[in-house]
Amino acid sequence: MKSALLLLLAASAAWAGDLKGKTAAGPAVVYLLPQDPKVKLPAPKESKVSQKGARFNPKVMAVQLGATVDFSNDDWVTHSVYSASDTKKFDLGLYEKDAKKVVTFDKPGEVELLCSLHPRMKATLVVVPSAWFSAVGDDGSFTLEQVPAGKYQLVLHPVGGTETKKPVEVPATGAVTADL
Repeated sequence: MKSALLLLLAASAAWAGDLKGKTAAGPAVVYLLPQDPKVKLPAPKESKVSQKGARFNPKVMAVQLGATVDFSNDDWVTHSVYSASDTKKFDLGLYEKDAKKVVTFDKPGEVELLCSLHPRMKATLVVVPSAWFSAVGDDGSFTLEQVPAGKYQLVLHPVGGTETKKPVEVPATGAVTADL
C-alpha cells in the first residue's frame, strides 16, 4: 500500500510543470486560473506574515481564497494588526511578543495591513481564487512551481491597480516562460 502511494505521488509530480516570467509591474502578484472546470484546487495552506523590527514581512503577499494567515508577533514590542479594507475588515487588538493570532480570508481582493502603534508598518495581502500564485520579486521576476499541466489564464494583479490576463499552457514537465 505504501509503495502504491509513493508511485501515485511520483506520477502526479511528473505531470506538473513550472511557469516563469517577468513583468515591469510592481509591487504585484501573479496567479493562474485553470481553463478546465474539472481542475480541482488543493486545500488552502496557512501562510504567515511576520512582525519584526516594526515591519511586516513580506510587504506584499498572495494567499489562496479560504486560507488562514498567522500574524504572530516575532518582535520584542507590542503590535496591533488591523485592516479597514472592504475585502476583510478585522482588528486583532494589542498583543505581545510570541503571541499568535490567525485570520481566515474568505473574499478575493486586496487587504491593507496596518499597525495602530507603528504608522510606518504597512503591507498588502492579495487574496486570490487560485492555489498557484506568487508575489513578483523586486526585479519583476516570478515563478510558479509544480503547476498541473493544462491551459490557464495568467493573471497579473498590481497592488492598487487593474488586473491583466494572458493565456498560457503549462507543460507536463519542464518550464514555460510567460512575460507580462
